[in-house]
Amino acid sequence: MERQYRLCERFPVRIEKGHLLLLFGSLPGRLHSLSPLLLLHPLQFLKALLPDPASLGPRTKGKTNIGCIFTGKKDGKEKAYYIYNVCDHQECYKEVGSQAISYTTGVPAMCGALMLLTGKWTTKGVHTVEEFDPDPYLDALDKYGLPRSESHSPALVD
Repeated sequence: MERQYRLCERFPVRIEKGHLLLLFGSLPGRLHSLSPLLLLHPLQFLKALLPDPASLGPRTKGKTNIGCIFTGKKDGKEKAYYIYNVCDHQECYKEVGSQAISYTTGVPAMCGALMLLTGKWTTKGVHTVEEFDPDPYLDALDKYGLPRSESHSPALVD
């Protein structure tokens, strides 16, 4: 089984089931040519090499831009619509002690839980967020720190 993710046109990322097993499993290996054979855990090895995510907040500068462009027909006419949010890393760090990536992950999850807890989304079973009424969810995102911007004539990129 293979899944493909695209960070952008130049960086397709393919993750095969075997690669996931290698990442989360363990492999025999040596730290250097003279060391004894050890059982290495790739994920733990990467964790030791990479900076602690909590240390990134104070030094991360810039903004995120998260959004979707939708295209299709409405009333027989071609339409394009872009809904997005821009979030500043330093503003997020001042507010919650974390960078914008954490903020833009946590707030939507909280708003989704809020929809369930307040009875705005009540459909039983497993569903994608796109199957629900988006208005109360988008209003909650606006209210809890991720206000949306919209464009009804976005520049489309191939």
